[in-house]
Amino acid sequence: MKPDIQFLMSLALITATVSCSSKSKRDDEYLLRPVKATPSRPPDSILNKHVSNDLRDSVRYDQLSKNVRFDYASAEITPSSKNALNTIAKEINSSLDSFRVIRLTGVTDASGDDSRNMQLSQRRAENVRRYLISQGVPAEKLEAIGVGATNTIMPGTKIKAAADRRVDFEIVR
Repeated sequence: MKPDIQFLMSLALITATVSCSSKSKRDDEYLLRPVKATPSRPPDSILNKHVSNDLRDSVRYDQLSKNVRFDYASAEITPSSKNALNTIAKEINSSLDSFRVIRLTGVTDASGDDSRNMQLSQRRAENVRRYLISQGVPAEKLEAIGVGATNTIMPGTKIKAAADRRVDFEIVR
């Protein structure tokens, strides 16, 4: 009988050892499994500025278009305005299908005579138009008009009047 007990004890020991070392299904839950990569759209974030390709949605365009200013009695584009226009041109070129035309409206401050201000405002708008065309914006997407001092926003002192020496941008659908 001794051999039967030894055999049973050996069998019990082997069974216990084997069953303890085998993996359960729960152990598999913690293993990393390869995942098939699938392409996804880029995240909507400030770093991805061309998500919608609609110029009206471009915060950058909106803010920069308010920074095209001119010196007193001048239609010459300032260096800081050129920097803004360079970025505006890129925004426009990446959104050409989202609008029919952009109306560039030249404005002057209230000082000076009306006829001179009308001519100066027209030259400002035309200079901005020419500059944007030189940056690759299609000519047919831009129209330039001058309105003189009729659209002043800050009449008064010379410092306030500087805000009126500008070109406004209007997206026309």
